[in-house]
Amino acid sequence: MSDTVSRRTTLRLMGGAVAVAAAATAGLPVPAHSAAYRRRGPGAGPRVESLVQRLTLDEKVSLLHGGSDPKGLGQAGYVPGVPRLGIPELRLADGPAGVRVTAHATALPAPVLLAAAFDPELARRYGQVIGREGRALGQDVLLSPMVNLIRTPYAGRNFETFGEDPLLSADLVAQEIKGIQEEGLIATVKHFAMNNQEKDRMSIDVRVDERTMHETELRGFEAAVAVGVGSVMGAYNKVNSTFACENEELLDEVLRERWGFGGWVMTDWFAAHSTAAAIGAGLDMEMPDGTYFGAALKRAVESGGVPEAHVDRSVRRLLGVLDRFGLLDGSAPPRPDRDPEAGAAVALEVAEAGATLLRNRHGALPLTGRAARSLAVIGPTGSLPFVSGGGSAHVIPDRAVSPLDAVKSRAGHGAQVRYALGEDLFGKAIPREALSPGGFDPEGQRVRAGEEWTNEGTHTADAADQWTV
Repeated sequence: MSDTVSRRTTLRLMGGAVAVAAAATAGLPVPAHSAAYRRRGPGAGPRVESLVQRLTLDEKVSLLHGGSDPKGLGQAGYVPGVPRLGIPELRLADGPAGVRVTAHATALPAPVLLAAAFDPELARRYGQVIGREGRALGQDVLLSPMVNLIRTPYAGRNFETFGEDPLLSADLVAQEIKGIQEEGLIATVKHFAMNNQEKDRMSIDVRVDERTMHETELRGFEAAVAVGVGSVMGAYNKVNSTFACENEELLDEVLRERWGFGGWVMTDWFAAHSTAAAIGAGLDMEMPDGTYFGAALKRAVESGGVPEAHVDRSVRRLLGVLDRFGLLDGSAPPRPDRDPEAGAAVALEVAEAGATLLRNRHGALPLTGRAARSLAVIGPTGSLPFVSGGGSAHVIPDRAVSPLDAVKSRAGHGAQVRYALGEDLFGKAIPREALSPGGFDPEGQRVRAGEEWTNEGTHTADAADQWTV
């Protein structure tokens, strides 16, 4: 055996020793990546080991990829269980600012507003609202929180995360996860890692040095692992030339060896690119289907391309988390009812605490006197409330009052409140009945890459206006 110790190994050992020593000196909890945590941390107990031994290969593979939910509650993902062994089905819902299903849920302010409050305890209660509602709405796993740093203002999902400060993000994500998981819902920290932009996110190769990676980009993820997050979601992008969902340095060396993560790693939706390389590097679950971890994984095991021990390892990680949350022995608490009033109270508190007035020259605010009696509301979302960021952050709220109606109500009798559309963000689609001939959807005609599509027809407008296709 060589006496040479790599730079990475040296840094790992030094980092662990310094962290444990600092925690012991300060009287703080020992972080999750320390050797002491690994010895006392949750492992695969007798129940899990017994299940792994009794599962067939088909059953093991079925636990490692998504499928179709027979109930269709509107959540993002579903993993079938193994009823004969008491392994429950799992429903996985989006939820950075509230639970995304087809039912009503509390629409919380965006996480970036939560961050503006600089209040970790408030982040914990924010998580508790989502955790309770997730379980009440039939969910088992929350695909949140997101802790990627804001690196560019153009990233379309910046509102879903905590900002550009790695220390603040780490403090808040840890407390939000505590709140979520205290309610019995398994949290998933995402997107691991270096997922800082939307453009070309499926293919971009993020080149990052070790210091930048650990001091900024990974700090929030490490904090999530330290408080026992159940799951980690791998990102779409490449990191130093290797896709994140098959990146051994990230998934094995950093996440598991250095930090001691004991849960399971799933892909972002359709972020898998391989079978043997991915499971060998430390990926455990493909979502939302089984393109690589379904029949292809079974064939790879049967042909010797993937050791069955790798499949067992991934199943063990998943079942270990389910066991920890009482989902294998029936000890999980009963699903609660929603508490919309309590959720709304927390949402209001976050909104008030996070609101930031950057400038108030000459005391212009609050509006008083004549200024408060003649008001203008401008913008498309002034009359049509837009209470979430859309996409995976979409929530169906219990109720949503338009800003225009709220201003009118607060302004009181006798005040003049005017409204103007301003910039038309959405446009006015050409009505189908105004097209001759029809044959396409003016709200969005899908054209596959490399294909051409044309349509000739006539649009007859009733009046002068602006229209979009």
